[in-house]
Amino acid sequence: ALPIFYLPVEVNGQTFEMVLDTGAAISGLSEATANAIRLRAAGKAELIGNGGSHLKIALAKDVTFRLGGAELPEKSVAIVPYADLEEHEGRRIAGVLGLPLFRRYVVVVDYPSKLLSLYEPRDFVYRGPGERVPLRLGGAALLNAVIELPGRDPLTCNLAVDLGTYSGLRLYRPFLEKHHLVDHPGIDSFGFGLGGEFPERLGRVSTLRIGSLS
Repeated sequence: ALPIFYLPVEVNGQTFEMVLDTGAAISGLSEATANAIRLRAAGKAELIGNGGSHLKIALAKDVTFRLGGAELPEKSVAIVPYADLEEHEGRRIAGVLGLPLFRRYVVVVDYPSKLLSLYEPRDFVYRGPGERVPLRLGGAALLNAVIELPGRDPLTCNLAVDLGTYSGLRLYRPFLEKHHLVDHPGIDSFGFGLGGEFPERLGRVSTLRIGSLS
């Protein structure tokens, strides 16, 4: 699993440290950040967090994010209480920069160099040994993958690319029930995310295949 990626983002003229998260359908700001830039709520919504928890959140309109010379206006952002998540992370979280960034730009994350690069899609040409995998961008960035387990036929699945989680691979209960994997060997544990703590089981698969890569 890769570490959570934090980066400086200018929000309506002020700079804050935010999390890069492809698992967020829209970007979000903490209540403290919203207050700092005097952002007014313009609606309410319910957010389903980790473990199926439900959070009441506010929505704000017309927020502009800037990263270096790149600009990302969003018509709607969430105002989210991050206090529990901050306690787990051990640091302040001003907000989350979500999937809209990936819809707008080609995003290259260089973890060893701790560098984020943004490119205009019309100007970007990929050169490298990596596998090209089609993404479906809706409420998440989805791709096709295959999971292999001992003594089982390969399982085709739809996976979301989620930079905001510490799990290398996270399988949800409906998938486990469909393929009779609820009792797959593992160690009972707890995970943590937006919405607090939730139960999980840590286990292993033989192989995860994405394109030609295993």
